[in-house]
Amino acid sequence: MNAVIGLSHLALKTELSPRQRDYVLKIKSSGQHLLGIINDVLDFSKIEAGKLTIEHIDFDLDKVLENVGNLMSEKASAKGLELIFDVEPRVLAHFKGDP
Repeated sequence: MNAVIGLSHLALKTELSPRQRDYVLKIKSSGQHLLGIINDVLDFSKIEAGKLTIEHIDFDLDKVLENVGNLMSEKASAKGLELIFDVEPRVLAHFKGDP
């Protein structure tokens, strides 16, 4: 996964057509999400072993929702659905916790 993420990062530094850039961004984002899923599976193993630690870091809600949207939008689109996140304007964008 690190190779896919790293090479897509390098590809984004080159001249690409808008369509190619979109594809490479989706590859990079999907790779990062898959790496996150792998880490989640490892976390379940840590839970069972009683050794899980929860992160307490700053994160941006908009970025988390963007990542979720990138993962889900293709499947939703294939089914003729539109994925919309409706966040109240008064909801803060920055949080501290485990994204």
